[in-house]
Amino acid sequence: MHESHIVENLVKQVVAEAQKRKAAKVVKVNIALGEALGFDADAIRLYYRTISEGTIAAGAAVDIHWVIAGRDIYIENIEIEAE
Repeated sequence: MHESHIVENLVKQVVAEAQKRKAAKVVKVNIALGEALGFDADAIRLYYRTISEGTIAAGAAVDIHWVIAGRDIYIENIEIEAE
């Protein structure tokens, strides 16, 4: 269940960055995920889909890059569609 809180913060960051860049929508989010966290990539994607509903980040593809022995989760970059 820790995933939901973490993903909520990630979605807020994605939305803020997209707004800053005056995006029409977010197309893709690339996330680095440390294996040591023990998080489930499918759960991350599901929470992202649910939490981002109704935002500029909704419907974006979520690509997860595993970091061996990593203990962090962070956004590597986002791809946007311009206004």
